[in-house]
Amino acid sequence: MSLPSENPGHRIDSPAAGHPSGGEPIAAAVPFGYEVISPTGQGTFCDIWQIRERATGQYFALKQLRPEWEHHPDGRQLLSNEAHIGCLFHSSYVVQIVQYDIDCHRPYIITEWVDGCVLEEKLSVGGALPLATGLWIARQCAAGLYDLQRAGFAHGDVKPENILLAGNGEIKLLDLGFTRPTRQEPRSRREKHSESTARERLVTGTVDYLAPEVLSRGEYDFVTADVYSFGVMLYRIFTGRLPFRAENMAEMLRRHREVRAVPVGELVPELPTALADLVMRMLCKQPLRRPSGFRDPLQELIALELDAMSQPNTETRGAA
Repeated sequence: MSLPSENPGHRIDSPAAGHPSGGEPIAAAVPFGYEVISPTGQGTFCDIWQIRERATGQYFALKQLRPEWEHHPDGRQLLSNEAHIGCLFHSSYVVQIVQYDIDCHRPYIITEWVDGCVLEEKLSVGGALPLATGLWIARQCAAGLYDLQRAGFAHGDVKPENILLAGNGEIKLLDLGFTRPTRQEPRSRREKHSESTARERLVTGTVDYLAPEVLSRGEYDFVTADVYSFGVMLYRIFTGRLPFRAENMAEMLRRHREVRAVPVGELVPELPTALADLVMRMLCKQPLRRPSGFRDPLQELIALELDAMSQPNTETRGAA
């Protein structure tokens, strides 16, 4: 689904997730001092609008909880989490939150407006990306996730719908609703958060990128779960397909837990061996066998990108 061509911008929620009522978005309750320009997308819990500040003429994005979710604990909590984390953390690779109100009648957040489209749209239309393009996007994503990690956070919902490709070639990580601190919490609180996160991820339809351990009742490391999701995304970027295909959600979850993905190098033999190995390490079922964070993957992607830039033909496409 393309964004309106006359007002290119971004969705913060996944358009693939849909929402319970379907149809057009509910009219926005616009904060004082702003006016609506156009709707730009819908998600499970929220509608997204392009708005303009009357005093300055500057454009922003308004993400507002849909009326049917105003009293639902998951929807309000996700928006609240995104607002608070977004104000605590700043990175050039993460969309900036400039204003929010979670306690009003129609809870909302306002973010910077960035012209572009989400990575999911690019992958859905074109399949696998050229090597140089894929590495350019992957390296920036890893940098943003590493910025989050260094600040003490894990993103919690890494997927192409949450990667904004700006018109100038830069990327922005979107949707901090599942972001959580990586510092240790009491066991009971971690388990409760884990179960809540799994439930919310199922509601929003993001199981294609879900790490196997997220559905367990025990403890798991948030950052290495992000590493797995990032590995799934890289698999799709460079092969044009997900590592697992299934008829239903239950089967997809089983495959994430039990089935080994076809190695990237077998699907696209022309990919650099180091890149294929990196993706497969990220997809290890056992978290301890994956990279422990994003520092090393970022360094490896930088080296791969530099090497690709030195090659005469860096636009070789992966197999669809």
